[in-house]
Amino acid sequence: MWKREREREREYFAFDNRIEVLFDLPEGVYLFWKGLDHRFLGANDEFSRLVGVNAENILGKSYLDFIKNLCIAAKFQLNDEKVVEENIAKGFFEYAGYVSQKNACALSVKTPLEDSAGSVCGVLGVSFDLAKYNLEDVEKILKKFDIMQPQSKLLFPVMVIGGEEKLSKREQEFVLFLVKGMTVKEVAAKMGIAVRTAEGHMNKIKTKLNCVSKSKLMQKLVDQMYY
Repeated sequence: MWKREREREREYFAFDNRIEVLFDLPEGVYLFWKGLDHRFLGANDEFSRLVGVNAENILGKSYLDFIKNLCIAAKFQLNDEKVVEENIAKGFFEYAGYVSQKNACALSVKTPLEDSAGSVCGVLGVSFDLAKYNLEDVEKILKKFDIMQPQSKLLFPVMVIGGEEKLSKREQEFVLFLVKGMTVKEVAAKMGIAVRTAEGHMNKIKTKLNCVSKSKLMQKLVDQMYY
């Protein structure tokens, strides 16, 4: 079985040269590629350290083996399926606790992976640790490493909660820091903005999501940010 998987892996490397180039991605960027059955075919060292398994032993595993909450693991797999079904690169905010006892709040950019015949046979994923990169950084790295398919335009996720008003990319970045437990002052420092500006973001977000307090906002975000 694994011999066949190895042959498929070599075929991906031969045809889709994006993978080999991506091993030069900077620290805090997780690279992985998977088959249509959701099983990993490979990953970089950053991803291996995140899930607590060496690169060789990742082969054949799935999110269900690495993520503590099986519902979240299943939602991550649904994200993969969306990319395959629509045959377009897409971005997803993905937060999870891993069996390695590490947590990661990431923007995962997933693109269809093709075989030598040009057929979609899996997903290539590049996840950016949002503790180290903001959305502008992500866009720069995507461009530098030419990660996107030529015909694709990245569709950044726009958080919509309960059918309410969408948050801007800047506001999404803000709430991701909040969910990680940071105060408004800490978020302001992280984003390089004034505390007053950060408080303005907070008030706009509460209004958009119909929350009268920060505690109610946090509960809504934690309950519904996985989609």
